[in-house]
Parts: sequence; C-alpha cells; structure tokens
Amino acid sequence: MLERHASAAERRGRPIRDTVAMHDDALQDRPLELLRRLLRFDTSNPPGNERECIGWIQGLLEGLGCETRIVAREPERPNLIARLPGRGASPPLLLQGHVDVVAARGEWLHEPFAGELADGYVWGEERST
Repeated sequence: MLERHASAAERRGRPIRDTVAMHDDALQDRPLELLRRLLRFDTSNPPGNERECIGWIQGLLEGLGCETRIVAREPERPNLIARLPGRGASPPLLLQGHVDVVAARGEWLHEPFAGELADGYVWGEERST
C-alpha cells in the first residue's frame, strides 16, 4: 500500500525551501523538547503502533520543506520516506532509523513514555531516531 501526501510547501503553493533551518516553529532549535516529545509516543513492538509518531515526524519534516511519502504494508506500522532535494553539487546522503522500541518491562524510576526531565537527564524508553 502506498500513500502519497503533498508536502506542506506544496499545499501552501510555495516552492520547497533551500534549507531546513527556516522552520516557523523552530523545534529543530530546541533538541531537548524534540527528544521529550518523541519519547512520549508509545511505539512498543509488539504491537508496534508507529502510525501516530510517524505522522508527527512527517509533519515536522514537511514544515521544514521536505518532500514526504508514507509506505505501509500494515496501516499501524508505516514507513516514512522524506527527501530534501539538493543542488547536485555534493553526493547524496541517506539517513535511516526506526521508531519502534522493545516493550518497557520491569520497574522504572520514571515512566518510560513520559519524557520526564529530572536531575539534568531526560528519562524514557530508548529512541533511535
């Protein structure tokens, strides 16, 4: 199953920006908040409900001018493909990651999906994105 979504730039009728450093929300300038928000998505596998997290990341990337599309064999386990076209002056760069995590078992000092900031640390289930 392949879904194609127009990028935010396309929906607004604007060309894709030359740089990702110009996002209106500037969440990319607040990495601590970005991390805490990502940690709040429970994407434990099984069952691997990544759809909400992937949708949120898709919105961030589209807001930065990236072209995006969703590819999903299973509706709740989509894959996000994002592209920021270059000018062809440098070789392309591929970044790959995943958002599912193993189940949070055992006792936790802090809730695993709360993204709490305590004692100078952000606490939560691991993320690899």
